[in-house]
Amino acid sequence: GLPSGRSTFPVATLAAPKIDETTLFLSYASAKELTTQPSLIGTFPDIGIPWVRSSRGRVVVDVYIDELGVVRDARIVEHANMPRSLLARIPLLWRTMRFVPGEIDSGAVASRIRIEMAIGEEEQ
Repeated sequence: GLPSGRSTFPVATLAAPKIDETTLFLSYASAKELTTQPSLIGTFPDIGIPWVRSSRGRVVVDVYIDELGVVRDARIVEHANMPRSLLARIPLLWRTMRFVPGEIDSGAVASRIRIEMAIGEEEQ
């Protein structure tokens, strides 16, 4: 038999790979490259902050969606007239959303889209 605690196979230690996020997200197709844009499943949740009803602001978010429609990241790239408390919540809310993934030539791909949100304005 084998000595206790020993294995006949070498055991590989799996260290978490160090991922450079910038490189990782460069592999996401831009909206211009897609033949079919991702589409949101459901609606964006009510932010539920009273301030929203009485004031107006805008925020631009880059949303990174994988080939399964899962939001992998959301980053605010521009904003105006927005309280910090709301700015902190918006990327977190986007990360809970799901999409029908974008496509290139009928094949699902990871993509990044830029979304401009008007906060506090009445819907037309």
